Amino acid sequence: MALSKGVTLDLAGYLDSAEWSDLEICHGADSYKVHCIVMCSQLGALRHPSVEMEVELKNDAIDLSHEEKDAVASMVQFAYNDDYDNELHSCSRDLTEQALHHVRACILAFRYKAYGLRNLAANLLKGLVEELWSKGRFGFIVEEIYENTKDPMLRNIAVDIVVNHYATIALIRGTDIHVALSSVAKFSQDCFTTMCRKKIVEEARLDPTNRYKFSCCGDQWPIANDGCLERVECRTWNTPIIKSADKEERISLSGSNTP
Repeated sequence: MALSKGVTLDLAGYLDSAEWSDLEICHGADSYKVHCIVMCSQLGALRHPSVEMEVELKNDAIDLSHEEKDAVASMVQFAYNDDYDNELHSCSRDLTEQALHHVRACILAFRYKAYGLRNLAANLLKGLVEELWSKGRFGFIVEEIYENTKDPMLRNIAVDIVVNHYATIALIRGTDIHVALSSVAKFSQDCFTTMCRKKIVEEARLDPTNRYKFSCCGDQWPIANDGCLERVECRTWNTPIIKSADKEERISLSGSNTP
């Protein structure tokens, strides 16, 4: 018999009481008595488990001791509350600690395909980095992201800070942003590439034909409505620059690719 419209379940209460739990998530001495139907609804990695995780699921226990402790707690909390660790995004904690927690939660969410958690953590992080980037702690966030994940959503958050505030960053010296740009090569490359693509789009849109002209060879190629060049290669360098329009791997000129 189907549930009547308007019926809701207090999932948070079931997490607190562990009533009818059929799955255990462990992290060292910590243990969470959870429900497979709840966790599988949130984590794509459980709906389509790896061989190793499938064995753990059959034993009704998943050991995540190799993951970051607070991030695991946040993932479980989010599954039952649509939020996590309220105290961590309050003014009672250091902003850098809050930001790093959101980064780690996002990294874990990306790994286990918990996209609701990923979106929440990323949105919370965006607000904090806008406050942090000029306060000398932004480099910690860049390093945490680039050393631990290839998640384009997280990387774009860091890159967008440089792209959006490049004028100010160019006028100051010796900040941790400059250290991050010089020490984290992929971050520096992503910033350069994103700024170049943004410039390409701006220049192309000044042309009534919506074309971009390569300065090295003079070739002009149209930009599609989705902001992608429909050109395969540049004659001067004789090498592919942008994938052709009929392929799924076209590179967006308005930002980094998403998976």
